[in-house]
Amino acid sequence: MINEFMKKWAEALRSGEFKQTTGALKKGNQHSASYCCLGVARELFPDKINKERGEGILDQESLAVLGISDDEQQTLIDMNDNENKSFKQIADYIEFEIGFEE
Repeated sequence: MINEFMKKWAEALRSGEFKQTTGALKKGNQHSASYCCLGVARELFPDKINKERGEGILDQESLAVLGISDDEQQTLIDMNDNENKSFKQIADYIEFEIGFEE
């Protein structure tokens, strides 16, 4: 079921406000930053999503906030880094695949 964090995250991915990158949660500085889809979530909720358990991989506590599993995180990483899906396509997946799972 979609939660408020997931909803705001999907909205941000569609907003056009964030430039997309691969291979890291965030690249660049404040004025020229680019993000992977998980990096956008971290940028939106820095008090709740602020730990990694490996480069570009969010920890269990952060995943719980977003309402996603390890497998779903890996799918999102693959969509962003390997399949070159747009943020809009990733937002659709978050809302319509992850968000509506029972």
